[in-house]
Amino acid sequence: MLFRSVSQSRYGGEFGCLVQPGYTPITTTTTFPITTTTTTSTPACVRYQIINNDTKNAIINFTPCCDETETSPLLLPGLTGTILCSSSVISPISSAVTITNVGNCTGCTTTTTTTTPVCNYYQITNTDTKSITLTFTPCCDETKTSPFTLPQSTSTLICSTTGIVPSSSAATITNIGNCPSCVTTTTTSFPITTTTTTFCPSCELPLGFFADKFQILAQKVPTGQRPDPTQWRLIDFTSQISNNFINGWITEESLTGTTFIISPDNYDSAPFYNLNNFIKLTPNNTIGPKLNFGDEYYFYGGIETDIAATIYEMKYKINLSQSEFQVPSNPTWSTTKQPTISEIALYDSEKNLMVISKLQYPVSRQGIQQLVIKLDF
Repeated sequence: MLFRSVSQSRYGGEFGCLVQPGYTPITTTTTFPITTTTTTSTPACVRYQIINNDTKNAIINFTPCCDETETSPLLLPGLTGTILCSSSVISPISSAVTITNVGNCTGCTTTTTTTTPVCNYYQITNTDTKSITLTFTPCCDETKTSPFTLPQSTSTLICSTTGIVPSSSAATITNIGNCPSCVTTTTTSFPITTTTTTFCPSCELPLGFFADKFQILAQKVPTGQRPDPTQWRLIDFTSQISNNFINGWITEESLTGTTFIISPDNYDSAPFYNLNNFIKLTPNNTIGPKLNFGDEYYFYGGIETDIAATIYEMKYKINLSQSEFQVPSNPTWSTTKQPTISEIALYDSEKNLMVISKLQYPVSRQGIQQLVIKLDF
């Protein structure tokens, strides 16, 4: 993507702005499913995983051990979970509370595996002439709800753990990777275990290009002269704004909030810009299978062929007097309507049909008329 704004630099010359585009939506390096490992203690100290599946708070009674920081009774909010070390058995308070023995807290060392469902990022395009319905399982703080109605000839992005099921085969669905910023991080330092989960605020990312480099095309030219296409310098300013990148991509703030100064040093040390580094071009006067820049098709020579033939044309005139063919031959024709001519047939002297000529549209039969049949041989 080339944004070129020509203006005078402060020491003479012209410059343009070049942003190299990427084609990949913003993603993180997180691999799904996420596996987290932590550690625990003593044979008599058991580690329990408690999950409150109810919307109401639950009270958990236990006997803390292995430097467990929580105290009994513990108030566990609805739809949350926790892990406790207890020397006494923790019994379910209600059927909505799930309690799992995940091993001993021996030496305060335990291994726990937490798996986060795969949250994939889908681009859906409706190529139909009417709306379609999309069924999916939202994740990563997806703001859309299932089923979702996608209008005709539109596209959208959805984060889902179970794929996208369209109501029509006219939907084009592309899996473009894991939903960005759906990152789960676990930090373990006993006696305290802290689990921090960060979700993307929304999976609604803009469609289009994303850039990870910012480069300026500049050329010093004498006043009044035009730039030389072979003398453009490519000056890289990416490092100057990299601190304001988000997930490795350029932001609007990093461009609008920065003043870029072209100094004699960075101008003289910059390489010359070569379009062939970005678009593979066929050099002039080179014969090969690739087209040159701006070519539409190869020119194979200057020989032109034309198929010519002699065509003979004969025109046969038919003169109708005022009294001829005034009564139609169609028995279903109404006598109150004026007859029309829709086709003409020519017969030889033996009454053999030779030619049938059809008119473009029926012509009313009236008075003296002349019709012409043209024959090509």
